[in-house]
Amino acid sequence: MTEEWHKPWQVRWFDVTLVVILVAAACWRAAMSDGGLVLSLLHGLLLVFLFVTLSAGARRLHPLPAYGFFCVAALLLIAELAVQHLTGLHVNWFLISLLLQPDADTQIGFSAVYVGVFVLATIGVLAWTSWRTRARVIRIQPLVVLVFTVGIFVGAQWVYTVAYFDGAARILETRRTLPFFWAPHPYRSNKLLGYVFGPRSENPFAESDNGLDEIQTDAGGRSVPSLDLATAPNILIIVADSWRAKDLAENPSLAPNFLRAGENGFLSLTHSSVSNCTHFSMYSLFTGKLATSYGRSRRLKAPAGIIPLLDTAGYDVSTAESIAMDWYNLSDILLPHNAERALVDGADNFETDQQVTQQTLEKIAGWQGLDRPQMHLAFYQGTHYPYHRDRARPGTTNLARYKQAVTILDNELALIFEALQPSSNMRRTLVIVTSDHGEEFLDEGVVGHASRLTDEQVTVPFMVLGNVSSAAVPNSHTGVHDFIMAELGIPIETDQNNAPIILTNCDYDHPNGFALLSKQGRFEFAYDDGYLVPTVDTQSAHEKQEISKAAKKLLQAISEDR
Repeated sequence: MTEEWHKPWQVRWFDVTLVVILVAAACWRAAMSDGGLVLSLLHGLLLVFLFVTLSAGARRLHPLPAYGFFCVAALLLIAELAVQHLTGLHVNWFLISLLLQPDADTQIGFSAVYVGVFVLATIGVLAWTSWRTRARVIRIQPLVVLVFTVGIFVGAQWVYTVAYFDGAARILETRRTLPFFWAPHPYRSNKLLGYVFGPRSENPFAESDNGLDEIQTDAGGRSVPSLDLATAPNILIIVADSWRAKDLAENPSLAPNFLRAGENGFLSLTHSSVSNCTHFSMYSLFTGKLATSYGRSRRLKAPAGIIPLLDTAGYDVSTAESIAMDWYNLSDILLPHNAERALVDGADNFETDQQVTQQTLEKIAGWQGLDRPQMHLAFYQGTHYPYHRDRARPGTTNLARYKQAVTILDNELALIFEALQPSSNMRRTLVIVTSDHGEEFLDEGVVGHASRLTDEQVTVPFMVLGNVSSAAVPNSHTGVHDFIMAELGIPIETDQNNAPIILTNCDYDHPNGFALLSKQGRFEFAYDDGYLVPTVDTQSAHEKQEISKAAKKLLQAISEDR
């Protein structure tokens, strides 16, 4: 066995060359970030040396596993490049979890068949090219390469942990831009470096985690309200997926019916969805809470927020869903178990959206003369990618199809607005129309959402109709819960509109970043396992003071939100 480590191992020249090119491309963005060159270089070398070591070791066993390992490694790097360039995300557990969600192919907009054909074709081309060039090999000394691999790993970890320990804010952003990077929890690394450089003061931006007991099953910490069911209004909430406000502000002709209806109520094109993905923003919309408590609510699997509260208070609850709201268990969290759910069926989002309208119109028609108030949620999907691709002319851009989808949605909304005309036989109806989050397009930087907290991804239309009695119409999704409570005559102590708006960046079940918007400005933080890290290295004492104040406000809001 010892002799094996002294004999030269072989790795194919083509395999190494392609992996070096792919790794360099995948690490390029991180290398160009502030202070990220050294860490990116070390991590890139680590990935290459790991590939060389494992590929050569597999080749010692048999050429076939070496071909397989090369194909898998190259395919992962190609996927990382595509995902990183198009969406700003990475191949990680969050991305894998997206693919495992119900109706993922519909949500993502790619057929599993096409993806499978692409993967098989890519593997075939890689394996064939590697086999054709199999004669050109690089001989390595395995022990030397292994020592170098371990040394580079230690060096990369040292650079990252020392920079993190020293408070270099940008190092966390560099880490998140790197593909397949791992580092120990900052608590452990800081404790270890404390023995070397001396103890560091406690992180002023750290938050504690006190477990599940603090989460109330109604996600609001309130008792069930006592309502006069004879006078309580019907409530209709309409949510359109990925509908941003930017286009309506620039071109009102995209949704004339929506904007015209807004003249008879309250309309905002500066409303914040507070998050950039469906499961976080819908959670905030219906519970009034930040997504910091989403993961624990999901694990509790207890209905939470305004809809279960209304159900318990005596409302009849129904939904019409263009795509089932089972994404990351949303229906388990936000809907009561006895909700009447209409999971509509159709060939595409165009047809399912029409079915949502039809189901909603039938519900509204049936509200005449009912003794109990009604709560109905209509969820539209057409403004989500691929924006009615199969019905558009060939060559139509994503942005053009998206704008067309907004107009199609507007026509559906017009039918509902017409059905809501005042009737002597129907009680007042409180209508809320909004979106779960926005959307970006490639000419704006990335495709889609869930990647960054830009206006395109978090600023959405928001409209309220129905003789609103509350003076404080919410400016963000976290205020909608309390707004509805106020409309029902339940006194609310907090004024959400005078509080800072907190944005939460999407991840699996806990935000990986925050932005706090206040009168003092915008302050952004990355979140790393209990630690908040400012995303900008501050220079002046005034800047540090303002960021420290913002961090304290953010931590206070997170703590109170639990």
